[in-house]
Amino acid sequence: MIVKPRTYIRDLVNNEECKIITMKFMKTVQSLTYIVKSELSQLDDNFDSNFTIIDGQHPPILGLYLSGKIGPETLIIIDDLIGCFDYWNKNIQDTIIWPDVYRMCQKYKPFLSEVYDKDKMKTVIMGYFQAL
Repeated sequence: MIVKPRTYIRDLVNNEECKIITMKFMKTVQSLTYIVKSELSQLDDNFDSNFTIIDGQHPPILGLYLSGKIGPETLIIIDDLIGCFDYWNKNIQDTIIWPDVYRMCQKYKPFLSEVYDKDKMKTVIMGYFQAL
C-alpha cells in the first residue's frame, strides 16, 4: 500500500510484485537501525531546526523526505518519539502534499511500530545529536 496506494487487496494475492515488495520491506526491517543512523546525517546539527515551520512552509526534515534523502521509516520513527506530526498538522499551510504524506505515514506506522525497538531508536537518535 505504501508503494502503490491505489492497490486493491485482491490484486495482491499470488502477485510476484507483491512478493518483491514484501522482501524489500523485510530487508528494510532487518537494517532499520543502520538506515536511521545513516539518514540522520542528512539532518541539520541543530535538532529543533529540522522540525521548525516558518511561515507555514514545510519543515526541513519533510523537505528531505520529499526529495528522497530520508525514507518514510526515519520520518515515522522520529514522529513516534517526539510527536512532530501534531505540530505540523496545526502549522503547515500546504493542503496538497502534506496531507498525503501524513496519511501514508499514519497507514504505515502500525506496521513499522511492531518491528522496531523504540528505546533503541531513541538511544540512537539522542546519541547522534549529543555527539555533535
